Amino acid sequence: MKQTLSIFIVIASMLWLAVDAQCEDAKKLYTCGMHPQVIQDHPGNCPICGMKLTLIRKQASDASAGERKVKFYKSTMTPGETSPTPAKDSMGMDMVPVYEDAASVDNSSAIAVDAATMQNINLRTAEVRRGALRKTIRTVGAIDYNETALSDVTTKFKGWVEKLNVDATGQLVHRGEPMFEIYSPELYSAEVEFIQVLKFGSTNDPATENLRETAASKLRFFDVPEAQIAELENSRKVLKTLPVVAPISGFVIEKNVVANQMVDAGMRLYRIADLGIVWVIAQVYEQDLSFGKLGQEAVVKVASLPDREFRGRVTYIYPSVDAKTRTTKVRLEFENPGYFLKPGMFVTAQIRAQLEDSAVLVPESAVLRSGEKKHRICRVEWGQVRGARPGVGRGGGERHESGHQRIESWRTRGDIGAIPARFGKSVARGD
Repeated sequence: MKQTLSIFIVIASMLWLAVDAQCEDAKKLYTCGMHPQVIQDHPGNCPICGMKLTLIRKQASDASAGERKVKFYKSTMTPGETSPTPAKDSMGMDMVPVYEDAASVDNSSAIAVDAATMQNINLRTAEVRRGALRKTIRTVGAIDYNETALSDVTTKFKGWVEKLNVDATGQLVHRGEPMFEIYSPELYSAEVEFIQVLKFGSTNDPATENLRETAASKLRFFDVPEAQIAELENSRKVLKTLPVVAPISGFVIEKNVVANQMVDAGMRLYRIADLGIVWVIAQVYEQDLSFGKLGQEAVVKVASLPDREFRGRVTYIYPSVDAKTRTTKVRLEFENPGYFLKPGMFVTAQIRAQLEDSAVLVPESAVLRSGEKKHRICRVEWGQVRGARPGVGRGGGERHESGHQRIESWRTRGDIGAIPARFGKSVARGD
C-alpha cells in the first residue's frame, strides 16, 4: 500500500512539473529587434527581414496574463494612435495591448525598452536646457574696394604734364604728396592776373582788395592750394607749372597719364583707393535673407591665410535678387591692417545671426524627420520612451552652435532621444 502511494506521488509531481514547464513555455514570446510589431510564441526568424527573433524579457512589474486587464490597444508605429479593441493601425500593423497596471493614459505611446537593449543601442541622456539660439549662414564672396574711400585725380583746366612723380599703378601715395606738375595757359594767365593786382594795387583801397580777392578766388577755383597762392603773393613771380597733389592716402589703382601728355579738363588721370577698410560682397540665398540683419558679425577666410579669420560686420543688404542665381548681395565691411585682404580675392564667409537670447534647446539628433513631420523621443521613466511632436523652430533649421535644435513647445520636460552614431541613440533628460 505504501509503495503504491509513493509511486502515485512521484507520478503526480512529474505531471505537475510538465504542466508548469508547458505553461512557462506558453508565456514566452519572441519579437524582432528591427520590427517590433512581429511577435510570435515560438523561436524563429523575422518574416520581414529574416533576423533571428529574440525572447521578450518579462518585466519585473508584469503579473500573470490571466490576472491582467487590457485597458486599450496602441500602435507601435504611430505614437498616440490607440483603439479600445484589437485592431490594425493606420500603417496596417497589429496594435499591441496596454494593461491597466503598465502605463497611464498620458503615456499611451510609451514603448518599453529593457536595460540590455538600452546598452546594446547605446541609449544615452542629455539635459534639455535653455540657451542662445544662433544660426550661421555660410556663403562665398569676393573682396571689393570701399567705394566711399575712392578718389579721382583730375584737373579743371586743359594743359600739358611736364613732370610725372607717380608713374606706376599700385604705388602707395600719401595725402598732399605731389603726383605730377602741369603747365596750362589758363592757369598761367590767372597767376599773372593775381600778381598784377598785387603790384599795382594798395591793400588799404577797398576796391583793390576786392580785385585781389577775385583773382585769388579764380586760382582757388582751379584747385590751386593755399600754400601755392601764398608763395605767389610773397615772391611776386609767376610759376610756369603747378604741382597737383594726392587728395587722399592710398594705392593708385588706375593711371591714365604719361609724361608730356596733353590732358583735358575733367579727364581722370589717377584713381586712388584707401585699403584701410575693404568690402566683401557675399551672395546669400533667398531662404536665408530673413536671418540677415545689419550689424551682425561676419567672419571670412582667404585661401592665402587658411589659419586666420577676419571679423567684420554686415553693413548693407542690397534690394534686388539675381534672377539666375536666386541670391542677394550682402555687403560686409572689414578693417584691413597690413593690407592682407586684397580686392579681387575670393573668400568663404560666415554670417552669424542670433535669433533668440533664451530658447528651449534639445540635441539636434533628437529630432527625427520623416517627410514633413518631425518627432522627438522622450523618456517617460527609466525603461520607457515615447514619441512626441517637438514643434521645431521657424523653417525647421535654427540650430544652436553646439548642435542643438529649438523646440517651440515643451509640455513636460522629459528626455530627448538622439542618434550620435549609426545605430546608437542618446537621450536628453529634463525635469
